[in-house]
Amino acid sequence: MTPEGKIQAYATRQAKKAGFLVRRLQYIGRNGATDLLLVCGYDVTGFCEVKKDEFTDPEPHQIAEHNHLRAHGANVFVVGTRPEVDRMIKRLRFMVAVAKQNRMQGVLR
Repeated sequence: MTPEGKIQAYATRQAKKAGFLVRRLQYIGRNGATDLLLVCGYDVTGFCEVKKDEFTDPEPHQIAEHNHLRAHGANVFVVGTRPEVDRMIKRLRFMVAVAKQNRMQGVLR
């Protein structure tokens, strides 16, 4: 398994362990799709770009797609190590907890 494959497998395992729905992404006729879509619940989703290590940056077309997604309010994460994956999962779990609390208080419908 490639270094990137190992990180992606770890990210998938940890996301599923956190109770998230995980889907691999691929665009048809277009480049730049993030590697994973994480559906976390309470309207929280994340897009995860997996790299082989913490020193590998996304390609320019990937950065453009990340910026496009972020401009529309999406949560985009770039991870290349297990600790980065763990921080992403922790952040998404926090976002779910806040969204859940807001929904319970009637802030969101």
